[in-house]
Amino acid sequence: MKEATIPHFLLAAALSLACSFLLMFLLARAEEPMEPRILGRQMPEFGMGMLTMPEATVSDWDFRGQLTLFNVFASWCADCADEQPILMEIAERGDIQVMGLNWMDNRADAIDWLKKIGDPYSRSAFDDDGDLAERLGVSSAPESFIVDQNGMIRYGHVGAITREVWAKTLEPIFMVVAQEELKRVD
Repeated sequence: MKEATIPHFLLAAALSLACSFLLMFLLARAEEPMEPRILGRQMPEFGMGMLTMPEATVSDWDFRGQLTLFNVFASWCADCADEQPILMEIAERGDIQVMGLNWMDNRADAIDWLKKIGDPYSRSAFDDDGDLAERLGVSSAPESFIVDQNGMIRYGHVGAITREVWAKTLEPIFMVVAQEELKRVD
């Protein structure tokens, strides 16, 4: 009696289809808000060298006193380059501090990259070993965090900041956080 076998092309087609669905799931998930495990908590305590001036320090205290968009980026990240123009516009507004975390990168490559495409960051920490990113739960670049005036992480976004993401999600959250701070001060 001969065993029934699945033709190789059907097996290959099924495997290809399964991989396609997995990829679609992962790409869709990349644009979802991040897990709440870090949200509502203080920025982790840290002190590390600035990307452009290693002798200067960036720390969790740099988030105190103003609303901050903390953006995780790398020179090897294509989506990071795509979001730089909108980050430049946000930084030019002046009401939101834009800080960067250069993640798992080569310092010279990152500095050259920012010189070429523009540097929206008031300060950028250099996290070459990924320690701070790991404590923040970063899984990919780019990722961004909204940090309030007290250093509390209020929101996280996985994926590039597009004009649509800024207008429909992040800017309204910044407005709410700013209003909450005004009410708290009054």
